[in-house]
Amino acid sequence: MTTRILMITLAFLLAASPVTALAGSDKSKKKKAKAKAKAALIEKKAAKSAEAEAANSIQTGAGLASPVDAPIEPASATAETVRVTGKIVYGAATQARKVAEVDVQKVFASIPAYQKIKSENVPKHKARYHILISRANEEFQTAVQAIALHGTYDLVVEKGGVSGVESIDITDEVVKRVDS
Repeated sequence: MTTRILMITLAFLLAASPVTALAGSDKSKKKKAKAKAKAALIEKKAAKSAEAEAANSIQTGAGLASPVDAPIEPASATAETVRVTGKIVYGAATQARKVAEVDVQKVFASIPAYQKIKSENVPKHKARYHILISRANEEFQTAVQAIALHGTYDLVVEKGGVSGVESIDITDEVVKRVDS
């Protein structure tokens, strides 16, 4: 099956390359230069699009986002502004009414998959590392989400990653959830 795919790919590549390119004429060199320039432009556009998408996910607080430094108004009637400077672990920063903080390192230290990585000293370039870290991330997200839903927290950020609003430390609850 794989040889068939390789043969089809090779046939496609040979059919796509013009015969003049093999001869090395000036026209083929110009065409190659234009094609490279066009490919570079397409890559730039794709990179800008990816940056814009990442910035959008940061502003909306989706997933494990990069630090956000955008003041938002809490849904409560106070005049305070919430300033998120750390990673958002759960929820969205907009309209946050109830905010919690979690010590990510402490929680990961209690996750069995992460403990295996540390105890066995699994190198990052090995597949086993990626499998275990994926498992650890999944356990972390599941535990944080369960505690956030149970405690009706709109926003969970890394410890020390929010100011301007009172926040509750839920690290111990998340660790208990991971251990169970």
